[in-house]
Amino acid sequence: EGFGGGRRSRRSNNRGSDLRYDLSITLEEAFRGTKREIRVGMRTVSVDIPAGVKPGQRMKLKGLGQKGMTEELNGDLLLTIDILDTEELFLDQKGLHTIKRISLYDALLGGKGTVELFDKTIRYTIPKCVQHGKVLRIRGKGFPMYNNPHIFGDLYVNVFVEMPDKLTDEQLELVEKMKKLSNENES
Repeated sequence: EGFGGGRRSRRSNNRGSDLRYDLSITLEEAFRGTKREIRVGMRTVSVDIPAGVKPGQRMKLKGLGQKGMTEELNGDLLLTIDILDTEELFLDQKGLHTIKRISLYDALLGGKGTVELFDKTIRYTIPKCVQHGKVLRIRGKGFPMYNNPHIFGDLYVNVFVEMPDKLTDEQLELVEKMKKLSNENES
């Protein structure tokens, strides 16, 4: 009992404080899972990051925070994961995405495409007359599920149609014929 009749508040059983730590990993590390050594105060702690972790995901590591009076009273380490995208691949809450630039001719005629996903090649079909900005979904070929790395989400291919810089006289003539045929079909 102190002055004024109040109580002296004791810290809850001398428990250590929780510590926060932001950890950046590569997209491939998030895809495969990784182990990291991080410095927490005066200690170095080994942290297992499971495959399928998402950007901004928080992980609570019990007992790895500030030391308490006993091991059981240690605080927790609260990790927030940041994932670094690559030039070819990026991850959002929907799934794994890539951008593929295709020629006007492939956009019109369709064809086959590939995505390099770390150590494997994913093949997909470009439909005929695909529109610029269309997103193609390849089921089960994307990012692994968190804590279940044998199940994969979808891979999204964002199609960008590139126009030719110039056309030969013969190509211009063929495009004019296509335009004429298109106009006739609309009439």
